Amino acid sequence: MKYLPWIILAAAVMIIVKQMLGGRASQGVVNEKMAAGATVLDVRTDREYAGGHYKGAIHIPVNELSDRMGELGKKDKPVVIYCLSGGRAGHAKKMLEAADFKDVTNAGGLGRMPAP
Repeated sequence: MKYLPWIILAAAVMIIVKQMLGGRASQGVVNEKMAAGATVLDVRTDREYAGGHYKGAIHIPVNELSDRMGELGKKDKPVVIYCLSGGRAGHAKKMLEAADFKDVTNAGGLGRMPAP
């Protein structure tokens, strides 16, 4: 009984982290979307992008996304988003969904992306 508050706190932290990551997809889902021709969106900073990125990715830093969504094309085309760890991609996912993009996937960090 004395550990119950700690268990509740740990569960709450896990829920918050999951929400911050925007429901990061499994690697299998990411691979399927990529194979089907999804638009790949890198929402990291210019410096991070210059240090290496997924080939063919559209680069729009998350802080510029609301002004540049038109660069992503049709809202019914699948979009796979990545960043460094998944947090910014989760935020970008929520932004795109609020703008009526129909199929948005948070791939998490760059290291989780399949090979081009």
